[in-house]
Amino acid sequence: MAATVSRPRLWLALLFLVMIAAAFVVSVTADRVKPTMEAGGPADDYSARLAGTPFETMPDPASVPALRRAERLNVLFVVAASQLSQILIIAAMTALLFLILGLILLSPELLAVWTHDGRSDGTLLGMTIPVPDSLIQITFFLGALTFMYISARTVSDAEYRTRFFDPLIDDLRLTLRARNRYRAAVSGR
Repeated sequence: MAATVSRPRLWLALLFLVMIAAAFVVSVTADRVKPTMEAGGPADDYSARLAGTPFETMPDPASVPALRRAERLNVLFVVAASQLSQILIIAAMTALLFLILGLILLSPELLAVWTHDGRSDGTLLGMTIPVPDSLIQITFFLGALTFMYISARTVSDAEYRTRFFDPLIDDLRLTLRARNRYRAAVSGR
């Protein structure tokens, strides 16, 4: 498969896999961020964490205005983009390991069998490189599968939530506290 699938068809398959994983992460993230965006005000005291910032002297408002639609989309985008970028970095590093492993394991004889006596070089971003196209393509495919696996794993793994997602939500609550103080100060409440 790696030697016979065309590059445009491979890109379509990769895009399909990544879009499924991204949609899954975004939908679960939206469900988990929704209570934070709908809360009338953060329950925790973030005043100490706002010390040394321009928001330190601003009082907390008596009533908190709800987030506008654009603000909700922005919050969701930031949280989802943060998760997706972390997943993408891990998947890219895993793909790089697969590429290096392939370069170590592929002998000329195995390469000839694998590519049906095809070329031993390949193209990437329009440049010819001394890596077979089949290895490049299988690396991309394994990277996309890794992206899907890690995406599914992050939304269900309690340790991931504790180490990455919960601190991200805590920072979001702090940012919303600062936003509420700022909006109250600007509106004169």
